[in-house]
Amino acid sequence: MFAAEKENSIASPKKKLTCEDYDNMTPEEWGYELIDGEIIQMTSPNILHQRISRKLLFELESFNRKKMLGEFFEAPTDVKINEYNLVEPDILFIANEQQSIIKENRIEGAPDLVVEILSPSTGYYDLRKKYSIYESAGVKEYWIVDPIEKLVELYKNGETGFLLEQKLKEKGILKSNILIGLELDINVLW
Repeated sequence: MFAAEKENSIASPKKKLTCEDYDNMTPEEWGYELIDGEIIQMTSPNILHQRISRKLLFELESFNRKKMLGEFFEAPTDVKINEYNLVEPDILFIANEQQSIIKENRIEGAPDLVVEILSPSTGYYDLRKKYSIYESAGVKEYWIVDPIEKLVELYKNGETGFLLEQKLKEKGILKSNILIGLELDINVLW
């Protein structure tokens, strides 16, 4: 049990935990995300997930070396969205204009681009909870990569929230609104 939970577990309703509670966890309690004030244990990604993550990050970094639009990070990089949400996206991008949100130990604020690669243990959170968190925080672009279906969905954040802009299955060219000029053949991921 976490230190914050121990204090409040006797005859009191479950308290929403904060990023401060998360920061006070001991090292053996790491490997979690804080979603809507609840600690969620993360499991190690499987080999397919890691292969796709590596291939995608390679393509994105190769593109960015030529354009120098900002900086990419990969998990585990903590992103503090607000007091009750601290997440670890699989891949995230911070544009040059937003570099001030990069702190010594984490990102503090909404990245410009977030990529989540679905896995059986995290799919629900990526598709529902984290989708809503990213949308309301103002993440400009959200990519969901489904390794089993060989599917990539690109959502653009606008006045009414996320709008599905591209849905590519197995093949096709992904074009980003954030990474201007990127034309990613998703076939390289599989």
